[in-house]
Amino acid sequence: MPHLPPLLLPSPQGTAPLTEHESIWGGGIWEEDIFYELCDELGILVWQDFMFGCGNYPAFPEMLESIRNECVANVGRLRHHPSIVIYAGNNEDYQVQESFGLTYDYEDKDPENWLKTDFPARYIYEKVSAYAAALSMAKGMGATSKIGC
Repeated sequence: MPHLPPLLLPSPQGTAPLTEHESIWGGGIWEEDIFYELCDELGILVWQDFMFGCGNYPAFPEMLESIRNECVANVGRLRHHPSIVIYAGNNEDYQVQESFGLTYDYEDKDPENWLKTDFPARYIYEKVSAYAAALSMAKGMGATSKIGC
């Protein structure tokens, strides 16, 4: 029997109660395909975080490339699932920024500037993950041109 998420396991009453939506926490894992297939079949909506939770992640070039590759691969794998209604860049990482007084200038819309602050992870959440999602979705629609990041 394949691994089934706890929300879909049988209960003594016959079936476990289902929610109308599930959130895949950013500090967790990318779920197996069966999870998304079952959500599609049962009409459960999924909020999918990228794998960043409660931190301030480094943004040196090799790390950014690794993150970009992981995001593109996973969005590419999952993009055909209608149950996924949102890809979120992180989970509670802006709370870390606020708690520690890290730099976040809401008016600054230049991603290159974000890399020069004490909160470079903003670049990952607002630039790299968005790029990866857009690129993967565009490839799924047959696009061949590159999206810049």
